[in-house]
This record gives sequence, C-alpha cells and structure tokens, in this order.
Amino acid sequence: VQALAALGKERPRAAEAAKLRYLSGLTDEEIAEELVWEGAKVSASTVRRDLAVARAWLYQALRGSER
Repeated sequence: VQALAALGKERPRAAEAAKLRYLSGLTDEEIAEELVWEGAKVSASTVRRDLAVARAWLYQALRGSER
C-alpha cells in the first residue's frame, strides 16, 4: 500500500488505474468507464498503458525495498 501511495505522487492516473484493477477487480474497459482524468474520459488503451507503467513502477519499488 505504501508503494501504491508513492506511485500516486509520481503517476497519479496510473496509481488510480492500478487501484481499480487490483483492489476492485475491474477490467480495462470498466476502468476506462470509471476513470475520468482532468475532465475527460480515458480510453481502454490508455488504461492498459497506465497499468503497464504501474506494474513496472511497483515492481521496481518493491524490489528495491527488499534490499
């Protein structure tokens, strides 16, 4: 949860997409319907990119905390 909060400071949209996926279990399309960013809807392909960024960021953050 701390890593997700840290991600939220650097990449808030990616963090929100990750929360919706991993904590709520939503699909890419469902996340796209829920996620409005700066007044605009987000596409499913943007959600997929954001989730890829979030996974990579969280992997590095968690890997670094193990050392």
